[in-house]
Amino acid sequence: MKTLPILLGISLFAAGCNPFANNSSEQNTPPAQPETAQPETAQPADAITAPTEPKAPAAEPEKPAAEPEKPAAEPEKPAAEPAPEPANAPQPAEVKEDPGQVIESAQKLQQEGQYDEALRLLLNAQFKSGALQELENAYQEAIRNHPQLNAQPKQLIPGQDLTGMKRLGGGSSLVYKFTKDKQTIAAFKPFQKRFQSNYRSEIAAYRLCPVMKCAFDIPVNVPIYFDYKDFSSLYGRNAANPKEEFAEIIPTHLPGDIHRVEGTFKEWIPEFADFPIEFSFIWKPWLNPGTDKSELAKPVSDLLPQIAKKHKGGDKFAAKLAPHVQNLSQYDLARQISNLLVFDFLINNWDRFSGSPSLFGVNCQIAHGRFMSIDNGAGFAKTPNSKPEKHLHEITRFSRLTYTAISNFQKEPLLNYLFPDATDFEKEKFETFWQQRQKYLDYVKKCINDNGEAETFFFE
Repeated sequence: MKTLPILLGISLFAAGCNPFANNSSEQNTPPAQPETAQPETAQPADAITAPTEPKAPAAEPEKPAAEPEKPAAEPEKPAAEPAPEPANAPQPAEVKEDPGQVIESAQKLQQEGQYDEALRLLLNAQFKSGALQELENAYQEAIRNHPQLNAQPKQLIPGQDLTGMKRLGGGSSLVYKFTKDKQTIAAFKPFQKRFQSNYRSEIAAYRLCPVMKCAFDIPVNVPIYFDYKDFSSLYGRNAANPKEEFAEIIPTHLPGDIHRVEGTFKEWIPEFADFPIEFSFIWKPWLNPGTDKSELAKPVSDLLPQIAKKHKGGDKFAAKLAPHVQNLSQYDLARQISNLLVFDFLINNWDRFSGSPSLFGVNCQIAHGRFMSIDNGAGFAKTPNSKPEKHLHEITRFSRLTYTAISNFQKEPLLNYLFPDATDFEKEKFETFWQQRQKYLDYVKKCINDNGEAETFFFE
């Protein structure tokens, strides 16, 4: 896959670093013995959503005592401010007005291995032209063809696929940095006893984003496994990996006395900035009646002086944010925030917003004009949380494309796609997700009744 700085930050899946380049289970409950792992079977993307027009809008979980963990895939922050994106960096392909030309361009991008850029191109065309069936068919085909979205579990071999592993600090779950030839290639979250974060939820969130047309980004998450002895040896080579934590990693037992360590191979995002989504005074006027589209044509960069004044990080915080909102309009950011709050509500992601002013933005990253939802391991909780619902009800403007995609979800195919060979506990979590979906659809219907369809579907 080629480097895509606009869509996925700087992609870690460069030639020689991606063990899934040619690629055309876990439980989230404390079992006495993990279930036998089954081969993962991806559901065809066109079976996830119905090919019909959208239907007419017809107890908080336990929380860790500490502040929500810093996103797992975050690199150690450099002392120097990140440089702006290079002038010669690849730019997104231009959206052409003719749907046939757009589809032809998207097919060419896929032939070149630029699957993410193909999805971006087709989604942008739908933003401009509406949900034309030919564009929708091409979009679903691009999801179906995407090697990372449909990745099967793959064994990694130390010395071949990676050469080092080091524990990452700053969070409450076990996360490790993978290196190859002294270059960071990914983060790794294994199946573990720290059940507040789940590697299968990370993969499910990554797969959900494009099928709901979220219009923001999630790092690539693909399922991997190690032979237990290989992993044990790799873990022990680095003294920075605490010996006492090794027992918290849960091996999977297979027939024939085979043991392996499973987890997610998570894209490393080297450049991003924190965005203070807690500053709702910025986005609430955008996402409720009273602000028209012409007012949102202004650049996000106009808000940087205000952010610097309000945030504890001051000018330094705003300076780091500046290159990542360059050329981004307030309209585009508003649409992303609307979709981000919908996404968090659907998966019960309760830790997007920090309660500490000094940490505002710590759980909401942006990279080159797109939100990058880095840590989604706490998502798909079994018990609904009041926080995401509170934030959803703070807005009344939504994306029609996103609403249409969610309303057309088919339950069983989507379960099989997000959680292949789901455990009983994962099925219970998905049932909660499905209930959240209906609550979202009902809330949008209420907004339409209160404010009208054009006002509610503000973005398309």
